[in-house]
Amino acid sequence: MTGGSFTVQLGQVHSAARACLTDLRRKDGAIANVASAQSLASQANVLAYTVSKHAILGLTRSMAIDFAGDNVRVNAVCPGTVDMPMLRWSASLDLDPKSVIDACESMRQLGRIARPEEIAEIIAFLTHESASFVTGAVWTVDGGLLTRIGGAPRTGQEQL
Repeated sequence: MTGGSFTVQLGQVHSAARACLTDLRRKDGAIANVASAQSLASQANVLAYTVSKHAILGLTRSMAIDFAGDNVRVNAVCPGTVDMPMLRWSASLDLDPKSVIDACESMRQLGRIARPEEIAEIIAFLTHESASFVTGAVWTVDGGLLTRIGGAPRTGQEQL
């Protein structure tokens, strides 16, 4: 992603929200912006992608503040790897596509990648009246990808 497409992506998210605002106000509506686990952490060589996803979180929080007076809630969902055609295409670029999928699965505490419907269910919840007091929140849906940090405790230390 280039810096130009980063600007377009953010502009599209904001413009889409503004275009729906009149209808959302009438219904005490909700917006669920989709960012990424890379909104919260990063990898090497994905600078523009990571910056664009961080920006979606800032946009989400700003919109949550700006639209609250209109009874419009705004939240963000940060999925990890999802089994979508883009993932399969990306993996196919490797000499061993299965090893890419296996690596993605092994990085998660749950040992698998997400199904699209699992992400959709979180979005459905956030836009439903059941989440009527949730705004400005960031929901990480990554199978535990971001829960573990590197390193290990010293030998002989008790673990809780």
